[in-house]
Amino acid sequence: MLQLKVKPHLSKQALLKKLQGQKDVRLFQYWQIIYSVSTNPGKQAEEYASLLGINKEKVYRLVQLYNKDGADFDTGLVWGGRREQRSHMSLKQESSLLKTLEQKAVKGQILTVNDIKKLI
Repeated sequence: MLQLKVKPHLSKQALLKKLQGQKDVRLFQYWQIIYSVSTNPGKQAEEYASLLGINKEKVYRLVQLYNKDGADFDTGLVWGGRREQRSHMSLKQESSLLKTLEQKAVKGQILTVNDIKKLI
């Protein structure tokens, strides 16, 4: 099994300050993982996971992110993801389309998916 190591982007005191300064629960947990790996070297991911109550894949992923991106790894994290750049419509466009479809459906003009595809 692999033993985890974090790169020394921040000192242990700076990691502890980062950990204590978090207001978001997710970010607190992320910094808790990084701090735990930093202060307890030589353990395996399974040990950290059982200690912190998470799965080992999350430990691996966060240590990898921290080692790659440094102390600012948490600034680019996004939860959710429905409204990313890959979305084809804005919220206004989508709501107007749904209103149009609803009006036509109430009138009985939309019966199948093919009818919707013709409108789009």
